[in-house]
Amino acid sequence: MSGLELLSMIRSKGLEMPVVIISGYAEFSFAQQALRLQVYEYLLKPIDIGKVSMILNKIEDEEQERQKDIRVKETVRRNLHKLREKYFASVLFGTESAEPEQCAKHLKELEIQDSPFLMIQYTYRSNEPLKSANIKQAQRMISQKLQTYIPGTNDCFVIYLKSGIVAIL
Repeated sequence: MSGLELLSMIRSKGLEMPVVIISGYAEFSFAQQALRLQVYEYLLKPIDIGKVSMILNKIEDEEQERQKDIRVKETVRRNLHKLREKYFASVLFGTESAEPEQCAKHLKELEIQDSPFLMIQYTYRSNEPLKSANIKQAQRMISQKLQTYIPGTNDCFVIYLKSGIVAIL
């Protein structure tokens, strides 16, 4: 099969990869078909090895950048709940702007719908402050209870304040 037929088969299988065609065909129809198949570069023979090397280096740099973006997005996705919780805590503590435009921007970045929410506060009343381990345990317990009582509550944030524990749904 020809190189364009092979590329067509690759694309029909949904495989995305940069492809450089080196061809002796200078006809416009070949180049046009290659463009439709999303060829990265179409080089005519005779080729300049320096240009091929430059193209391959560029492809490698772009792929490394793409992989870096994928890793960053995956890290954000894995930590999205914690990032959301941190945002709501910063709003509650007053360290985050409460301006509507800024809030809307942050909600969009954190993939939270700008919709009404429910806030529940549990006040801890004791002369002894809660220990760090107890705070985390209480946060987990409250979160689990809320999800039991209100199934499908994925956007539940349980935040510790000195005055008590706040749950935001």
